[in-house]
Parts: sequence; structure tokens; C-alpha cells
Amino acid sequence: MSRGWPGRLNELALQTVSCMDDNRDTLSTPRIIVTKQGNTVAEYTLTKSETIIGRDRTADIVIDDAYVSKRHAMLKFDETAVVLFDLNSTNGTRVNSSETMHSVLRDGDIISLGQYRLAIENVPAISDEMAESIRRADTLTLDNPEDIRRLRAKRNIRRSRTAKELYGPRRLSTSDQLPLLRESVT
Repeated sequence: MSRGWPGRLNELALQTVSCMDDNRDTLSTPRIIVTKQGNTVAEYTLTKSETIIGRDRTADIVIDDAYVSKRHAMLKFDETAVVLFDLNSTNGTRVNSSETMHSVLRDGDIISLGQYRLAIENVPAISDEMAESIRRADTLTLDNPEDIRRLRAKRNIRRSRTAKELYGPRRLSTSDQLPLLRESVT
């Protein structure tokens, strides 16, 4: 059977295509298992690069719970990782009981949305390098109490600059000006 390849090359090409078809079945794509009070409600396979989770019927994964926003969270998936993003939901998103705005998911992680739990399976393992960069980004290392004082001072300076930019310099209210007026009169 010739498919345009000459002789032995044709046989090798057919074997390769056959192996690819066999391996396609064994490659697992990430799955989401939705449960409520321990009972499995639904199962989804992540096939799209972006999956919206929410209460709205247009969401890819619909969670019918008053504590879930219409567009609550989004899963971004590629062959290297699955990342969860909270879409500024009202009640927040928890991964393994920790509230988060974004998280790189690992196999077996549990996403909590209202009364529902979403277990994720078959997630690609992240590299050691990626795990280390995630750990460093999530960890603030302070050497001594002086570091804490410096950090707070910098934060307060930034806040005061922002307030001045937004509201201008602080003006004295009438009650603040009364003692000054009394002093100038006497």
C-alpha cells in the first residue's frame, strides 16, 4: 500500500502513524470532577485553552450556586500547565483551602466554589524550575524586624503619595482651623 512514500519509508511512516494513534488514547488530558456534598455532579475534560467557570449558562463549566459569580474563574490550559484565575468574583476562589487570585494547579488540587468542590486530575507535572519560581514569588523572606519596618515605611510612603496625587494636599477642616484662628486673635 503506497501512500506516496517510497518502499521501506512508507512502512515506517505507517508504523509511526499507528503508534501515534495508539499513544493518543493513553495521553490523558486534564479533567475536572465537580462534587457537591461528596456526590459527583459532573465531569469535564479540558480540551479548550481557556475554560470559564461560573453560574451563567454561557460558562463552559456551570456551577449553580448563589455564592458563585456569573463568570467566577477561568482555567488556562496548555501542554505545560493548568492555571486558575479568579475573575474578580464576589466570594473569591479557594485552592486547597487557601484563597487565591491565581494558582498553577497540580494533580489532585481541589478548587472550592460555594458548596461545590472541583477536583482536577491528569494535570501535566510542572518542572522543578517552574515550581521554584512559584515558591519564590509566593514567599517573602525577611531577615530581621528592621526589614519589616522598612517594608511598612515604603508602603506608607507609596500610599501617601497616591493619596496626594488623587486628592491633592491635605486641607485643614474648619474645626482644625479654629485653634489657629483663636491664637491669631489673641
